[in-house]
Amino acid sequence: MRGVSAGLLLDGQRKSVEPMAARLGEDSNRQALAHFITTSPWDPAHVRARLAWRMAPAINPTALIIDDTGLLKEGDASVCVSRQYTGTAGKVTNCQAGVSLHLASDTASAAIDWRLFLPRSWDPASPQADPAKVARRERCGIPPDVGHVEKWQLALDMTDESRFWSVDAPLVVADGGYGDTAAFRLGLEERGLHYVVGTSSTVTAHPHDATPCPSSHSGRGRPPQPAYPQAPRSLT
Repeated sequence: MRGVSAGLLLDGQRKSVEPMAARLGEDSNRQALAHFITTSPWDPAHVRARLAWRMAPAINPTALIIDDTGLLKEGDASVCVSRQYTGTAGKVTNCQAGVSLHLASDTASAAIDWRLFLPRSWDPASPQADPAKVARRERCGIPPDVGHVEKWQLALDMTDESRFWSVDAPLVVADGGYGDTAAFRLGLEERGLHYVVGTSSTVTAHPHDATPCPSSHSGRGRPPQPAYPQAPRSLT
């Protein structure tokens, strides 16, 4: 196992089974390496934590950057593959999507945590579940208790995990795919985190010192919600 797992750590751009096995030289065992990668006994949380502890002092991060990446696919056999939007292609296409958390400074960056996004079509509890995809869950190794979670929530979960490891940065940075979601921004505020996020032209806000006026109510029925005296402004 020691020689097999070493293929993951050797220098080289490609980390697929064939080139990793070749770099192991005489000790290479392609079948054993493939088995190790697909059914690894390592706890991934421990591996990610050790990576974070190694990279944090090397980078001295000034920001945690949240991002997601699309892995384009031709067929539908890969785990969590679905037709969905990805910035990688700039359109809706057949792909997997992964959310990642990066330590970053002015001079370096490194991904220390990541999650594979599970679309609603792969979640048997979702009204949008696809029976064909749900039937492939066990073969793809998806635990029964894993369901659809929005990308912004995955990002908050990873932020919590990095802080649990005592790896932190003074600022969280994310693009409009996350910044447009009020629940994500609120989650960062509840954690006491400063952030800079992108937003689209559809997002509006009130000034920080705006105070809603209480609504008068008489009679029966649900009382109206307090309202701001002025309309919100666009953030663009």
